[in-house]
Amino acid sequence: MTRNDSFRSAFRGSAVTLRPFPLAEARALVAGGAARQASRDRAEWADNFPSTDTIHGLALILAAYEALGTVLESEPDWWVHQILVETPVASTARGAMVLDTTVVGEVGFHGPPDPDGAVEIGYEVVPGWRRRGVATRACGLLLECAWVLGARVVRAEAEPQNVASRRVLTANGFEPDPDGSGPECYRVERP
Repeated sequence: MTRNDSFRSAFRGSAVTLRPFPLAEARALVAGGAARQASRDRAEWADNFPSTDTIHGLALILAAYEALGTVLESEPDWWVHQILVETPVASTARGAMVLDTTVVGEVGFHGPPDPDGAVEIGYEVVPGWRRRGVATRACGLLLECAWVLGARVVRAEAEPQNVASRRVLTANGFEPDPDGSGPECYRVERP
């Protein structure tokens, strides 16, 4: 069992859950394959997912591990997670709620931490699920994951005109990074 297996249940919000992006699906998407159908048995993917940015991000992280000389046989700890949202769709005769699970985006690490324990993250939520707190919660869950894995600092970037993304970061304790490469750099230190 990898550390990611425990995160499947440990990092679960009230309606938002993170699940490591299956490595085989990531590779298929990057290679241009039709990984959407392979995911149907676990969760429905929202319209507009995966986006071109998602596929580009997966390609970058796969390349980063390859550059490190790491052969990935399963999802590493410092990986990309699908953002799943559970919404009630019905209730049973006994009053139990029936939930629909939808993959609405991704949040993840750009690679393992540097020698100082700093790691960078990124995230994206499909347009139909924005402005509902999903990115804020997913970012918070990923921060919990980073601290458990031993990160000392987490960094992220948000374009100056992307007010929503900047709010996601500040809601999770990020502050402008004085050592960053521009005004769009943010950081939060381990509590």
